Amino acid sequence: MIALLLALVGVDYETIAADHAISEVNWAPYLGAFYAGAETEAELARRKRVTAPAGRAIVEVLEEIDSRFGGARGYLTAAGTSECDINTLVLRLRG
Repeated sequence: MIALLLALVGVDYETIAADHAISEVNWAPYLGAFYAGAETEAELARRKRVTAPAGRAIVEVLEEIDSRFGGARGYLTAAGTSECDINTLVLRLRG
């Protein structure tokens, strides 16, 4: 969600990726239990895909949002967020 908001206000993806990579350090102690909780091989593969490597993964997510929705604004609009609410959010984040 934070990456989406950063993209919404125009932060470049490399900066977002560097910020997101910090989460890799924070998540490390919990990954074993997270992986062990997968009930199927498919779920284990999905969990590994969404957790590594953090920085590059978030760029891929944002690029997919660009491809499917035209960017963060399009994604939020498709999810039902009003243009007025998006504009208010951008103003507050940039403020």
